[in-house]
Amino acid sequence: MTFTPSLEPLANERDTEITTTTEYGRRYREARAEAARMSIASRRKVAEVYLEAAREAGAVVERSLERGLSSLTVARWQALESDLKDAADGLAQGTETVAKALVGQAASLFPEIDAMFIFGSARKAGADKRITRAGLERMVASTSAQLVSSLTTRMWSNGYTFSERIWKPGTYTGTDGVERYISVRGDWLERIKMTVAAGIAQGRDPAKIARDIQVYTADGKVALAQRWGGLQRGTSEFAKRLPARLDYRAVRLVRSELYASLQDAAVLSGESNPGGDGLYDWVLSGGREPWPCECESLAAGSPYTKDTIPTYPHSNCMCSVRPHLREVAAFVSDLKRWARGDDVDYLDTWYAGPYRAAAA
Repeated sequence: MTFTPSLEPLANERDTEITTTTEYGRRYREARAEAARMSIASRRKVAEVYLEAAREAGAVVERSLERGLSSLTVARWQALESDLKDAADGLAQGTETVAKALVGQAASLFPEIDAMFIFGSARKAGADKRITRAGLERMVASTSAQLVSSLTTRMWSNGYTFSERIWKPGTYTGTDGVERYISVRGDWLERIKMTVAAGIAQGRDPAKIARDIQVYTADGKVALAQRWGGLQRGTSEFAKRLPARLDYRAVRLVRSELYASLQDAAVLSGESNPGGDGLYDWVLSGGREPWPCECESLAAGSPYTKDTIPTYPHSNCMCSVRPHLREVAAFVSDLKRWARGDDVDYLDTWYAGPYRAAAA
């Protein structure tokens, strides 16, 4: 089974220059809003992945039950789980594909803003013959490529990578000893198992159990209970254990990966911006409701150096990191001197480093 979800790029006509700190901050806020819209679009793609997996799982379960599987002993469930492997792997692969597409779209949002600021300042200073639009576009592309390539190997604060959260079976305990994770693949298989077991307990026809899986995936426990009608003894216990809806654990992972990537993008972009002063603010997500997490204190601890920026603190964290800028007039003045051939150490270092490296 092959999933090929795609995300439609959002049209976004932006000016090509930023010349003030106020405008720089506004563009960062706009970029975060754009990322949120991308995240909403990704929910639909993840739902498509789940529904395709549910269709294949239903067919597998129906074939297995028709072969005479009348109860879910450990051995029989292991056999069924083996038969479901392709569907489960397709779910995991589809989730990873959606994440890569989403991060690929969003990866340039912050770097583009810093590039526009550099170019706007260079034009004001008459340095745009050395610092060109094409050169800055290559820097943006280089930063974006780094973010996409690090997606599946990024280590989150609780010690697990995005890839492990999708593929690796088992339950994980967070560093606080409370938060627990099970892989997307393993979580989905467990819920399929409970749905099948409940259907067997009612003596349901294999075709109906196959349909139960699809209904639960698409419409949740209420719709599934309505299909079941009067629950027989024991079946209600399965219903209690099922979440109200398949919460698309993959949605949370994909969204978390998006915002973790955006935080990394801000840091990489700030490092590549000679107009930055080397400090970063932790910015709380706009309109956020009180949440029992450490983000309030992280924001209060701003600004941070690159080496002290907190790691991505928890799933669904939508806070951002924003680079500090030098005083703009002083930066433009330095660019003017540098364009005339004077030595400006930090500009010489930047030009020989990130700028030229992107052109290689």
